[in-house]
Amino acid sequence: MLGIFFAPLACSQSIAASQLNQLVAIAEQARDACASKIHFDTYEFQRCVDRLATQQKNSDFSRLAINYAGYAVALSTSRVGMEGAESTAWHFYKRYKPLQTKLNIDDQTICGIFPGNCKIRVAQTVELQKSHQKGLK
Repeated sequence: MLGIFFAPLACSQSIAASQLNQLVAIAEQARDACASKIHFDTYEFQRCVDRLATQQKNSDFSRLAINYAGYAVALSTSRVGMEGAESTAWHFYKRYKPLQTKLNIDDQTICGIFPGNCKIRVAQTVELQKSHQKGLK
């Protein structure tokens, strides 16, 4: 299954294939460890992802992958109206976006580390950013 999502990313100019593999693997681990929690309690899901990210304080790539996984899961869950999911998505957006910028990784590449439709997710990200723009300081 990774090959399906990874294949288009092999051409990415912004990061090496080995780094991309690392991002994909870590995002999958975070999803596997925490995603099921969001269906019962978005805040428990947030704490789970935050704990994983905190354990990676010396690795920007790992923190990026973990926080992006948290973001993608929360954003997806917000589409079905789960209470707290949008604020959880925003929480992770504020954590992954500075790392993404620091590591010079484009939106399509970061989106591609996590399964799903990147056209939709990137558009949703733009909308979420616009709706919370006043909160960015």
